[in-house]
Amino acid sequence: MNFIDKLYPKRKEIPKTCSGKVCWFFEKSAHNAKHFILRNKTHIDIIFILIYLVEQALLIYFTYTEKYSFKAISSLFILTLLSTMAVERALMELRYTALNEIINRLTNKNLELENKVKKFIINLKKETINKITNKNLK
Repeated sequence: MNFIDKLYPKRKEIPKTCSGKVCWFFEKSAHNAKHFILRNKTHIDIIFILIYLVEQALLIYFTYTEKYSFKAISSLFILTLLSTMAVERALMELRYTALNEIINRLTNKNLELENKVKKFIINLKKETINKITNKNLK
């Protein structure tokens, strides 16, 4: 089983109520989005770069057309830019917390394996010492 699947296990049962089905749809969509974000960081970065590019191009276009006031255009640009940055930050924070959880699990597993190796080495040393002392006694 993959670490990401352990982090976000899928729900096994299908809800029976209408509100439960709606919540389950959003939960399933969020689950799939988390997996996509974790596996495709470069794609997400490129998508947001393109979104920023389109926002700036629209700002330049609406600034040079004289139908709209500059204050309104700049206010809308700032609002969309801040909203886009907030969405990107939330997605990257989600990715960071998921990767941090994976690192914690791997660290714990590594510590468990190190402890097993240490116990094995200690037991091996004890056995070799016992064998050597038994040989010397005979």
